[in-house]
Amino acid sequence: MMWLKTEDVKEFLSRRNYDIRVSHNARWIDQKCAADVVTIVSDCILQYVGSYPDKSFTSMDVWYDDYTVANVEAIFKKPSPSEEKARSEYDKYFQQPMEMLAYAGVLCKEKKGTRNYYIVAERDILEFLSIRERNALTFLQLYISKVLTDSGLMPLFENFFEQQTKTAYDSVKDGFTNFTINNTPINGAVECRRIFIKVLNPLAFQRGKYGTEKGRISKNRITYDMLMYNRDNFRDIYADKPKELTRSQYAEQIGLRPSVGLNTYMSQKAKDDLVQQISLVQGLVQSGEKIIDRGVEFLKRYFKTEIDVVSTRALKRVSGGDARKLLNAIEMLVTAQIPAVDSGQIPVISDESVSAILGKNLAAYDKKGENHYDIISAFIKSLRGSDPNAAVYYLARMLEGGEDPKFIARRMVILASEDIGNANPNALLLANACFDTVHKIGYPECRITLSHVAVYLACSPKSNAAYMAIENAIAFVRQTGDLPVPLHVRNAPTKLMKDLGYSDGYRLQIRSRL
Repeated sequence: MMWLKTEDVKEFLSRRNYDIRVSHNARWIDQKCAADVVTIVSDCILQYVGSYPDKSFTSMDVWYDDYTVANVEAIFKKPSPSEEKARSEYDKYFQQPMEMLAYAGVLCKEKKGTRNYYIVAERDILEFLSIRERNALTFLQLYISKVLTDSGLMPLFENFFEQQTKTAYDSVKDGFTNFTINNTPINGAVECRRIFIKVLNPLAFQRGKYGTEKGRISKNRITYDMLMYNRDNFRDIYADKPKELTRSQYAEQIGLRPSVGLNTYMSQKAKDDLVQQISLVQGLVQSGEKIIDRGVEFLKRYFKTEIDVVSTRALKRVSGGDARKLLNAIEMLVTAQIPAVDSGQIPVISDESVSAILGKNLAAYDKKGENHYDIISAFIKSLRGSDPNAAVYYLARMLEGGEDPKFIARRMVILASEDIGNANPNALLLANACFDTVHKIGYPECRITLSHVAVYLACSPKSNAAYMAIENAIAFVRQTGDLPVPLHVRNAPTKLMKDLGYSDGYRLQIRSRL
């Protein structure tokens, strides 16, 4: 699994025209297309097809799968699919998101008789949706905006978000209803307005605006929980309420009631995704050359030209252990050199071409992402573990990735007290001097000072006694509270205090050396 970014989703959506006036498809979105439903349906589809990308399936195939039954029953409180009364509910629950994904181009759909068969067309997008609800919501917001823009409806919605009045609300609701009736098989206003909720509210939440609730403009701005399908209704919440309590009193009494099923599902899925990512990174080290060979062979056939592979070290480095980035980098390298083919030049993959075409900064370092914390953690642990070579390596990774040198210097000041302390008091002086120097001279000159002090700290003896002392003292204070100060160490500025015994018996223990 290679995690996409929002820009990747935008690029995917930009490839297609979603104009409803052309497709006449009313089911481009539907009532069950909430972010949490889209996430679990995407996950269930991936679990069902497994490692067979061309495996076709129906909604019924997916909902009868063991993985689906276990999780959907636990999370969404659905009856077992084997129950006759559940058939219609499951059909909508899976069919509606699948129809939406097919219209978006994530799935391919083929109708055989009365049944719809699907094949995964864009596995990367489906994996993006399956990771977490926030991803699905991002996709829905981008997708809805693209459909409305392609269909000429976006100005109507933007006017409502700007005005936020009842008149503007009635205008966008009626405009959407009339448009849907005129351009799709739906001919009833009630059905249009059920779909309208799924269109308006994700965009309202994205903009921090009012949306729609119970057929009217909402009393409050749309919140995240209002977009989710998996919400307790008032019957669920107050089913066990004693009659003598009001609803507000009972709600205050029971507080938040987390879903055990949902928490178990999400935590297990997070673990599975992380294990898969680690496996992919490890596998890329071993299979990187095979991936490069396959990418190069494909581009040879596509562009009908030879490609000279001189060296791949920089190419692997820029991928950061991500096979998808590796293939994208190969494509960018070759595509940039295609115009020169007409003059007889062959595209070249080398460390030099990677540096020239993909840019100087090849460090896979995201200052806002997980990699930021991984690398600073490795740097600190190298200092703490007395490994100067590793410390300088991770220092270089951060600097090449664009990290703020002041952030690095500040972390070294902390380490000097926390992990070295009185084992070498000069470490704190040097770390402070480093921080001051970084402020004064800036980058790139301060890189030398940072390296100088990093090596010194790594080679210093270590003691966390000062850190443990204050941690233990704080824990003791929190446990015992405000204990009275013993009389003999209290201050005695007045005669009354002296008469009461303040400072009585205190003896100065310092001995002067002459």
